[in-house]
Amino acid sequence: MEDKKSYLQHQADQLSKWGAEIDELKAKVDKTKAESKSDLIKQIDELRVKTETARDNLIRVFFSIRNQDHNR
Repeated sequence: MEDKKSYLQHQADQLSKWGAEIDELKAKVDKTKAESKSDLIKQIDELRVKTETARDNLIRVFFSIRNQDHNR
């Protein structure tokens, strides 16, 4: 059980790190030229979607593990 909790915490920490990195990229976009800006915004939007998908998957895994532990 502790290994599962450790894994979930590691993944949650990684998601937070990615979120911070995306925010940094967004700040950099604000300083770029207009033509480059649209490409960067598109890339950031794609990263946000991937991060949200990973977060949703992590939540599903968490509840699956929790339900399995409660059913024992």
